[in-house]
Amino acid sequence: MFRAADLQPGIARVHQMESHSEGGALTGLVPYLAVPDDALTRLYVSPLFKSLVTRPVGQGRFIKDHDRWRSHLHPDDRESVLQSLLATRANREPFSLEYRLKDGDGTVRWVRDMGVYVEDPQREDLVIQGVMVDITREHELEERLESLESAVDTTSKDDARGVVGQLTRQMHDTLERAETGIYRLDNQGCVTYINRVALKLTGYERAAVLGMSATRFHQAPGDTPDDLDELTRELVQALTTGKRHHIMDATLWRADGRPVAVHCRVEPAGDGESVVTIQDATEHRSLATQLEYQATHDPLTGLFNRRELLIRLEQALHRARSRDMEAGLLYIDVDQFRVINDTSGHAAGDELLRQVSGLMTAYARPSDVVARLGGDEFAMILNNCTTSELLEHAETLRDRFAEFGFRWEDKTYTISTSIGIVPLNRESGNVISVMSAADTACNTAKERGRNRVHMFKQDDTSLIRRQGEMRWVARIHQAVREGQLALFAQPIEPVGEEARAEPGKHLEMLIKMHDGQGGLIAPGVFLPAAERYNLSATIDRWVVQHSFAWISDEGIGPEQLALCAINLSGHSVGDPTFLEYVVAQLKRHALPADRICFEITETVAIANLTQAREMMSTLGGMGCRFALDDFGSGMSSFGYLRTLPVDFLKIDGLFVKDIAHDPTDLALVRSINDIAHVMGKRTIAEFVESREILDLLKDMGVDYAQGHFLAEPVAVADLRI
Repeated sequence: MFRAADLQPGIARVHQMESHSEGGALTGLVPYLAVPDDALTRLYVSPLFKSLVTRPVGQGRFIKDHDRWRSHLHPDDRESVLQSLLATRANREPFSLEYRLKDGDGTVRWVRDMGVYVEDPQREDLVIQGVMVDITREHELEERLESLESAVDTTSKDDARGVVGQLTRQMHDTLERAETGIYRLDNQGCVTYINRVALKLTGYERAAVLGMSATRFHQAPGDTPDDLDELTRELVQALTTGKRHHIMDATLWRADGRPVAVHCRVEPAGDGESVVTIQDATEHRSLATQLEYQATHDPLTGLFNRRELLIRLEQALHRARSRDMEAGLLYIDVDQFRVINDTSGHAAGDELLRQVSGLMTAYARPSDVVARLGGDEFAMILNNCTTSELLEHAETLRDRFAEFGFRWEDKTYTISTSIGIVPLNRESGNVISVMSAADTACNTAKERGRNRVHMFKQDDTSLIRRQGEMRWVARIHQAVREGQLALFAQPIEPVGEEARAEPGKHLEMLIKMHDGQGGLIAPGVFLPAAERYNLSATIDRWVVQHSFAWISDEGIGPEQLALCAINLSGHSVGDPTFLEYVVAQLKRHALPADRICFEITETVAIANLTQAREMMSTLGGMGCRFALDDFGSGMSSFGYLRTLPVDFLKIDGLFVKDIAHDPTDLALVRSINDIAHVMGKRTIAEFVESREILDLLKDMGVDYAQGHFLAEPVAVADLRI
């Protein structure tokens, strides 16, 4: 739905003009915005609307709903006005209607309602941008003329001269008091009469303008008829011939050489003569410009927005295919933005983005396009650039950022960027594939250490892998939303004597995805994409909720299931709200916390050391257990183990799977098991794939074992405990 708040900058600009207008320059000119729906909903009507329905003009609230406008339509005009407005929707054509407004006290005023269809900057839809003009005096003049003409017809010949004189005086008085500029042309297009408002708009003295060709009003100083654009040429022709014509946004050139935007209407007056009405449209044009700017620019930086970039990218691709003009797209990510935004606040983050945009604009050539895509991501289209030149430009731009120091208050930050490059040529795909390739190349640059440039190549295996992962994002969202995930469990079997003596099973909860064809997709296929694109926390919560529900709904007691192990990703460990979620789920399903064990990989724990300690302390204090997964894969495993309050060590399966054939791995597993026991931790060996491996683990005193040799993962719906 279109929201009036989206047009706030344009509306504010209108009111600024109204509040600073002098001498009633905007009197009688009432701008509005409306949606071309069946209700003709008016999103905004200027407070000057009060000048049409109340006296005097006063301050008040905006008229924001169409009913208040419709309630003032004269009953005799309401149906025809609404039908005429709705009839313009089919072709989105400009319109000009005349109708009456009726106030609560019965006062009637005539208005001319002129509107055009312009783009909605938020949804690429259309909105009616219109102006209502008070033409009550014009209609009063017509009524007086008709009355006087009737009087002339019934008056004796002797009194005719007096009636004509009265008619002339009244007509002149009415025209001079009109709030619309009016002038009359002879059959040569020369001015024979001009009223006070028209003189003020044109800046001419009455004596100078009488007899002058009206075409001079619309021809810039020094221009010839050949210099006119098509719309102005049509207007000039109408002024010369007396042909009926209406233009919503014409340019009138004042006597001092300044241009003024006007609405212009030419009406035939017989014998080749015509009457022209003009209204100041500066406000109308300003709002149109504001709307166009909003539709194409980012409000924070003033750069082009994503929508406009995609349009410019499509144009660059067309030139590359049709004219063989090489170009390129740079996808730029500011590496330190989130750090600055989090440590110094959003005001600092916004200022950094503004300075970054300024640096990019200063570097860009006149033919280049610079845009902000959102957040800390920017893009540049470099036109007329070979592949080698693209790489050179990207490296130079990266160097410029590296030399740039962002200062905020008493701190100075060093800035770096990760830049992805995609050449644009005859072989390039469509806009979507090019943007995807650029995003992928940029992410590859970040993965390889940031502050570097990476160019997309069709045979780049890392980019192909990442693009494949990106396709999983929508699939994962759909699976969570539509219940396509499946909960599995794999037993962790006791090996040591003490472990075998304990009641209840020990299960690790796993997850798979339905493929829509009766099959299942292994977690190793989609979890890397979930981790990379910040979806792993969503999956973690799904597993927690469904695991707890399964235990509770099935009434599985501790004598059946002693411990339920659930894997956690780095995103969940670093998310403070995850702790609250777990506590809430434990209460919801009435589960004792000591039956739950959370598994965190050694790499995740070390990367999120503070958050991991806080989670283990909080949930551990409630009774939850913790296992350090893939232990032994890090260079400082035992050093960190001293600081992490875990209950179990899961020895990395990469060491376990070869202990029957590799003495080094056997020695490593034995050392990890012995040291863990000294530190009071129980051990779990993963990847137990043979009887020989199991026997070796028993001999060295490992507490638990897990692997396909012992038990395959089973869907919890089929599990019997």
